[in-house]
Amino acid sequence: MPAPINQANPLRLFVSHDWQEDEDYHRVFEFLEAADYFYYRNCARPEALRPLTAEAIREALRAEIGASEAVVLLAGQYSKNAERLQFMSTFAQSIRKPVLVMRHFGLAAPIPGPLQQGASELLDWDGRALIAALRHHGRGEAIGKWDTVEFTLD
Repeated sequence: MPAPINQANPLRLFVSHDWQEDEDYHRVFEFLEAADYFYYRNCARPEALRPLTAEAIREALRAEIGASEAVVLLAGQYSKNAERLQFMSTFAQSIRKPVLVMRHFGLAAPIPGPLQQGASELLDWDGRALIAALRHHGRGEAIGKWDTVEFTLD
């Protein structure tokens, strides 16, 4: 049984990027930061200099994905670089990393077929669903999805 996610043992996470941080990339981390008692380490390095050759790019992505426990791919990035997102998905699957695909933000566009085929789970932009999927797929934690509603009787 894998160790639970805690401050001393954060979940190692890779979020798709093209060596720049776009709005969707930031939005994922806003969700993660808003979650109570969820600790993670970002294995992605979008701030690093983009390697110059295609093989160097793939090697850098292999290192980042290989260091992670779970991979989050952002479908909104697919139109900008379909080949790279397909590579990330295929490589993650080949080394048995769970692949979580976030739908397009604010659009009703379908998730591209190659991303759907390799996904462990398809996610809407919902912070609780993202955290639950990361806990489940990244560490095998059983997550009960419960909502608590507090109210007073008048």
